[in-house]
Amino acid sequence: MNGRIFRDSLREYLRNSGYSQQELADAIGLHPKVLSRKLHSNGNAHLTQLEVKRIITKLAEWYAIPTRDEVLSLFELAQVGPISFSTDEWQTPPLSQFTTEHAQSILSNGSSAPMRSQRHNLPAPTTGLI
Repeated sequence: MNGRIFRDSLREYLRNSGYSQQELADAIGLHPKVLSRKLHSNGNAHLTQLEVKRIITKLAEWYAIPTRDEVLSLFELAQVGPISFSTDEWQTPPLSQFTTEHAQSILSNGSSAPMRSQRHNLPAPTTGLI
């Protein structure tokens, strides 16, 4: 795994969405220190394919990943083997929120420059400002 790039990307997604690495660890069922060791590849600790899928699914659920292209980019950065979501997984929430048009062209081209959109975790206002 290109640990540093994957770890930095993960931190950026979490920071932009307002979640912490500890919240992610709790959500995917890992102790926060274990997730940290795996992200830093300390000792023999490495993320498994299932853990990478859980991380990406949770980021999608939290709307931390805005596009399917970025999901595919994270898969490439993780480099834990041939992992992907099945067609059924792509068609069920939270992954079904992504559009597939641009992602299909990426699968055929093999390269992309993901576009980022800023997300926030502020609640929608219940009344107008004025």
